[in-house]
Amino acid sequence: MMSTQESVQRLIHAAHAIIESTVVRFGGLGTRQLNWKPTVSTWSVGQCFDHLVTANTAYFPTFQTILRGEKVSTFWERLPWYPSLWGKVLLKAFDPESPRRLKAPKVFRPSAGNIDAAVIDRFVEQQHQFARYMDAMKDMDLERVIISSPVTSLVTYSLLDTYRMLIMHERRHIRQATKVLETEGFPI
Repeated sequence: MMSTQESVQRLIHAAHAIIESTVVRFGGLGTRQLNWKPTVSTWSVGQCFDHLVTANTAYFPTFQTILRGEKVSTFWERLPWYPSLWGKVLLKAFDPESPRRLKAPKVFRPSAGNIDAAVIDRFVEQQHQFARYMDAMKDMDLERVIISSPVTSLVTYSLLDTYRMLIMHERRHIRQATKVLETEGFPI
């Protein structure tokens, strides 16, 4: 069985691999390409990345509170079985291989307007920051540090599951953005 530190090192490595593949695959896209949508009801490449930046950075204040040693557990976070239940449910839901489509919470929905070309740079910088947070907290007991979802305090999970979910979520949307690139009619 892999130790928590080994798991975190793999997740940090995955975060850096996501940065590299994002820069290669999406870094040279212009505004028109980033905003092109195959259908009215699908997201553009830019919207996928705008969503990821918004969703991921919502966790950063909690990460900062943990690093400062100021994290106070809520009632829901203290329930012994509750966080692991939510962790399992959400990890399954965020699995990039899952065919089930999820509706993004309103607070995490991307801009409906044009997304500027700097969205890829914002994602890359946010991803570097995420990797720095994981590295800074790697020696903590990440399965025992419990946090609440930025969407609702009723949903709780471990910090280790948070890292796993964020990486899976990124992979899911990068896969979605890649499908947009590969759609017939994508502007070259």
